[in-house]
Amino acid sequence: MQAIIYQSALPDIAKGLAKLIETIWLKSNKLLIYSSNKELLQRMDEILWTYEQLSFLPHVFQDDEIASKTPVVLTSDLHNVNNANILVCLDPLLPDSFTDFEKMIYMYSYTEGREKVNPFIQQLQTKKIEVIEYQQAPSGAWQKIA
Repeated sequence: MQAIIYQSALPDIAKGLAKLIETIWLKSNKLLIYSSNKELLQRMDEILWTYEQLSFLPHVFQDDEIASKTPVVLTSDLHNVNNANILVCLDPLLPDSFTDFEKMIYMYSYTEGREKVNPFIQQLQTKKIEVIEYQQAPSGAWQKIA
């Protein structure tokens, strides 16, 4: 398993994360977007509907009757209802069922600081998970830093 950590140059990561999710989905991946915070999931749902005027990103919440057939599912209980291969964590924590996925993605804003994500990275490394880190340049381009 790989964990890919992105440090966004924007204070609000939601739109950048939505674009990343779209890019991953367009490569025929299925995603599970996880947070223990249901309000954060609700906000992500709103962003996925509105982040770009001409884009459509099919997504539902875990309890929707078509969740098993939808490529992007928002969840707070980590039941992999759509057989996702990519886990997007909105919280800096390693869920118990992380081994069900090929990759895990976490994005944080530079305004949050590296201190918030360091314990998470240490937890990943303790579990022998390969960690790849990217930092966003002011131009918007992503640069690999570790």
